[in-house]
Amino acid sequence: MLIVVPKLNPDQTQRNVCDMSETSYGYLLPTRGLVQKGGKPDFRTILNLAELADKSGFGSLWVGDSVLAKPRLDPMTTLAAVAAVCPKSTLGMSVLLPALRHPLVLAHALATLDLITAGKLLIGVGVGGPMEIYRREFAGCGIPFKQRISRTDETVEVMKMLWSKDKVSFSGKTCNLEEVTLDPKPYTVGGPKILMSSGMVPSAFERTAKITDGWMTAEVFPDEFKEAWVKVQALAPKKKMISSLYMTMNLNNDSSKAKSETVDYLTKYYGSAPPLERWGPFGSPEEAVKRINQFYDAGVRIFAIRFSSHNQEEQIKWFADAVLPRLKH
Repeated sequence: MLIVVPKLNPDQTQRNVCDMSETSYGYLLPTRGLVQKGGKPDFRTILNLAELADKSGFGSLWVGDSVLAKPRLDPMTTLAAVAAVCPKSTLGMSVLLPALRHPLVLAHALATLDLITAGKLLIGVGVGGPMEIYRREFAGCGIPFKQRISRTDETVEVMKMLWSKDKVSFSGKTCNLEEVTLDPKPYTVGGPKILMSSGMVPSAFERTAKITDGWMTAEVFPDEFKEAWVKVQALAPKKKMISSLYMTMNLNNDSSKAKSETVDYLTKYYGSAPPLERWGPFGSPEEAVKRINQFYDAGVRIFAIRFSSHNQEEQIKWFADAVLPRLKH
């Protein structure tokens, strides 16, 4: 297979290509689902799905992150490969766990990935949940679990410093740097945009507004998103914040079958299926259009859509044909 890496235009090295002012309906690549099949994962599956979603009209391609808790492909190397076959797509992480990695090493990897994508990189970050699987994951990586929130915030702050300045000095929980200069810098001036993923927690809104460029959430009703988004924006009046939703959906004209497959899919994904009331839509294309447009009206502009189905190709094509043309922009 011949892989063509996107060319960087020397005249555009100071341009921020990842313009998130427009609405984007993105597809979450099943990097966990591929591993769950057992045996040696066929990575070409991910590239094929990425190309299909790209050609079908999805505006962005996303991957999740986990080292041990939810075994899957590494997000950064996966996106580097995807960038080679889908050079025009915005690529995102939903979500990366920065606290599991050293800030300098992570900043270097993400700067390189931003160069590979020619500035079309968007990074959702999270802290992991309180469940035992996350505790074991953090322990395995040698990171104190109780420090996951403060380490996430500190890592983001350090990376932004390394991406925008030379001779960075810093002393904290995650690292001690003395006049460190990171080269190469990212393609995007100041580094790729970072979105904080969180639930409806006021302290999380404050962290989002203080250190990141936008907010991402899941398991929420449209009216709840609207109320929360107003609060986030109010906390960062001088920033042009990005709004994003991680949405799980299943297209099927029989809603009971859509929910049944979702329960099976999420049970294998998480170990048990969460309550579905705050997820979805699960049903016909008409239901999907209605639900997604409600979130658009609530303020969402970046959608990272996970299909809770064992037939990803069918869901991509159905969404592209029956849902995407009827969505608001």
